[in-house]
Amino acid sequence: VGSGIASASSIPVAGTDVSDRVSGSRLETAPDVAVGSWAPRDFRNARPAAPPVSPAGAFDIPDLAPVRGMAASVANGPFVPTDTKQFPLRTHGKIFFRVGSIEYVCSGTVISSRGRNVIFTAGHCVYDTESADYVDQLVFVPAYDGNSADPEPFGRWGATAVFTSSRY
Repeated sequence: VGSGIASASSIPVAGTDVSDRVSGSRLETAPDVAVGSWAPRDFRNARPAAPPVSPAGAFDIPDLAPVRGMAASVANGPFVPTDTKQFPLRTHGKIFFRVGSIEYVCSGTVISSRGRNVIFTAGHCVYDTESADYVDQLVFVPAYDGNSADPEPFGRWGATAVFTSSRY
């Protein structure tokens, strides 16, 4: 994400496969316009983007006890971080985007990349299966906390392109 990070020639046009595993699109709205199009109330009112299929099975963790005495567990329910401004929590945040006139929110995380400009999120947060099109006006807000006096401590960053698995 970020204005001017990737050159226009390196970003594929909508629906173009960049490999046999990834598909992507330039966003229609320029990053600076996208950033300016969001008001704090838009962030607060954004709907969580629901995946097209129930992810209930995603939390099924196999019983690893028979394998060399290993075990695993996961807590189901809400997770509330304590101080989102401290590392590493500040690398996590919210992704806000629009599909038509509807505003959505997902979680996202900054990942290590050569250009230091890549956010990792779920496929349904960048590609809308109902409209069969990529989302638009996507912004990333690191350490976003809508209940804080300073909900955007590190600002907002507009995306230039989005990518997801071709299988998605």
